[in-house]
Amino acid sequence: MQVSYIVPKFEGSNLAYHDQNRSGFQHYFAERLSQENGIRGNVLDVGCGPSLHPRLQPLKNLWQSLDGLDPNEEEVEMHPDLRQRWAATLEEAPIPNNAYDLAYSFNVAEHVSNPAEFLAKVLSVLKPGGVYWALSNHTLHPFARIVRLIESFQLKRTYAANTSAKVNDYPAFYRCNSVRQILKNCPPAGVRKIDFHFYPCMQWDTYFPKWLRPIPHLYDYTIGTRYARGMMIFMVRIEKE
Repeated sequence: MQVSYIVPKFEGSNLAYHDQNRSGFQHYFAERLSQENGIRGNVLDVGCGPSLHPRLQPLKNLWQSLDGLDPNEEEVEMHPDLRQRWAATLEEAPIPNNAYDLAYSFNVAEHVSNPAEFLAKVLSVLKPGGVYWALSNHTLHPFARIVRLIESFQLKRTYAANTSAKVNDYPAFYRCNSVRQILKNCPPAGVRKIDFHFYPCMQWDTYFPKWLRPIPHLYDYTIGTRYARGMMIFMVRIEKE
């Protein structure tokens, strides 16, 4: 099994550049998906929600079909682009084996409670040579640590009631969002290659009151925009044999 580590090259590397390009990681993810051969086949959206993410809308012109799943039955039924849909988690959904050329998830991996079971199911639904892409927050980033602290004290609803930031109701575990966690839980048999991608993101400062935002800015300037292990966005590409 081959393993690689990738940090994109940017036109700039300072705080101002990343502050002005806050959605760059979304463009990067969509571009990577569009370059996969499997995008022109049968595609599975893991955690699809009620619609495609706006940055993924151009992909509609590429795939043969799109299926999706989401634990929220109301949302998955609302999705206008799905051929087949399941109101379930990936682990619970009765998806046939070797069915998809490409699968992806956008901000889902942090909600996976059993990464070994999740990744085994990912591989089972992919065709030989199929690819899975995931984008999520990095377990090693301070944002993930803050979220886990909030979860541990069951403060998410209180936080949501006192901030304008959007907060979902799904528990966040951050057990499938780092190099170590993926390599530990991904079955080595049947995997040809794993690529890890890291991308800076400054959007987490919106979760701070304005007078405290120098704190995340200091982190981003010293670590978050400079070193892969400290970057907020974590992506992984897993290619099945």
